[in-house]
Amino acid sequence: MAGFRFPGAIGNGMSTYIDVGTLTRAVSMPPGLIDPLDHAKHWVRQQIRQRSTTVIQGAGELAYRVVMQELRALHGDIQAKVDYIATLPGELRDRVAADFFSSFFDHYLPKKFIHHFVYGNGKQIKLNLKEMIDCNPSINLLESTPFNNRLSKLRSEAASRQSRVDYPFTLEMRAIALTNGTLGQFTTKLNGLIQVQADGSWVAEGRMEFADDWDFDPKDLDRGGRSASGEAKTRVAHAFLPGKAFSISSESADFRQTERDARVVWAGGTPVPAYDKVSAADIGVTRPER
Repeated sequence: MAGFRFPGAIGNGMSTYIDVGTLTRAVSMPPGLIDPLDHAKHWVRQQIRQRSTTVIQGAGELAYRVVMQELRALHGDIQAKVDYIATLPGELRDRVAADFFSSFFDHYLPKKFIHHFVYGNGKQIKLNLKEMIDCNPSINLLESTPFNNRLSKLRSEAASRQSRVDYPFTLEMRAIALTNGTLGQFTTKLNGLIQVQADGSWVAEGRMEFADDWDFDPKDLDRGGRSASGEAKTRVAHAFLPGKAFSISSESADFRQTERDARVVWAGGTPVPAYDKVSAADIGVTRPER
């Protein structure tokens, strides 16, 4: 913990910075006198209210601890917490805001993305296979209009020929990630082969990658694809969470889907929704949130 010089009577005559924990342990205060740590916290609170950079340079970790105590005292009043964070000096605000928004999530990936948004300076992130799986993506080729149009033509051709038709394809389509705070609505890039039989049955298989721009972009409340709570959280983060948007890519993974499958079959198995703490009770969410 960074030390600092106490103001007032306790600090008079001190010419060097003193660690708060060291001072507290070394000084045994007589009954009735102010505890030095309490005095330090009081001074930090004053500096924070005055938006003084001294609180960062001098108090260090103690300033962070005081702010987190103040936030806990506000209990469930999210707006009051956001308003309080907005008044903090820059460096302290960045750290507190990152931890505050991360606290909405138990899952490691949203925490990772929030931290990178604040501190990553826009550098791209590449997901490994485990992270792709942990986003819990739901990808269904039949939700792509271009795929359906091509499939319809291939079925007609196969029926006319009374033989199998093969067609190599490249496709970009929108998909959703069911782990809140991860990819939300993102792009899946697929390269593969469709095989259509004369009876209309088909199989598509190949390799796929994920791509997304991770930011807090407000969307239309009716057509944006987020629930009301998801859009509210996004707009709060857009207004108050300091950081820089970044792009996400991924490794390549095998996929396969047939007319009998509800979605692509891949190493991720069946996706299971993973809600954040605010949305845990909002089971009516039909689209991912971010």
